Amino acid sequence: MIPVVSIRLKVGPKGQIVIPKVFREAYGIKEGGEVIVEPTDRGTGDNAQEK
Repeated sequence: MIPVVSIRLKVGPKGQIVIPKVFREAYGIKEGGEVIVEPTDRGTGDNAQEK
């Protein structure tokens, strides 16, 4: 079983994120694949960093 970890990703100008290669390989994420993004309290409000 692969442990669940958190990483911080930057959002590009077109709203895209890049999933690091080590994560894509560990979770079997391929081009055209789908991932689920689940908002949490840690990812909203005061913890969100906007420029």
